Amino acid sequence: MGKLSEVDAIKVVDEALVSIDDKEAQKRILRWAYEKYCSGTTLPGNGLEQNVNDGLSLNKDSLKKKKNKSNKPGKSKKISYSIDKSLNLKPTGKTSFSDFASQKSPITDREKVVVCVYYLQNKIGEKPIDINHVYTCYKSINWRLPSDLVSVLRWVASQKGWLDTSDSADIKMTTHGDNLIEHDLPRKIAKKV
Repeated sequence: MGKLSEVDAIKVVDEALVSIDDKEAQKRILRWAYEKYCSGTTLPGNGLEQNVNDGLSLNKDSLKKKKNKSNKPGKSKKISYSIDKSLNLKPTGKTSFSDFASQKSPITDREKVVVCVYYLQNKIGEKPIDINHVYTCYKSINWRLPSDLVSVLRWVASQKGWLDTSDSADIKMTTHGDNLIEHDLPRKIAKKV
């Protein structure tokens, strides 16, 4: 096969992916291609960067393992969060975060992160909101922390559209997220007839 132009290569990739009905398989293929051809860079999307270099680097002739004493190949670096000690989640004259979370009764971590950001943005006017603010909310009322809080935020932004995480240092609510908090939570339990 001769050399393809960029446009022709895009068409070939598009035709190949369109022929696959399974959306998850399409995502796996795209991730594989991105990791193979863009090793050492970060995945685009939602401002919460994910490093795709898992100990391998692309050499002209072959892939060689990088020597890295701090991380084992294939292992990602653990993200650490810190409690924001200046964040007041029991403000005088306003609803506390604990009371607000009890009123909204979020069930999933996806709902919980939105409750956190909504409270911070709309109830106490915190700006900007980052991952440590969300972490502080979780810890303040002893919610179990998800194994990857960044991924939860990223998923909520990309799949539900409840948050805007395009700038990880300034997480914001969206109209969809406002509607979730203001109209859908707490979830109504269907009564059996």
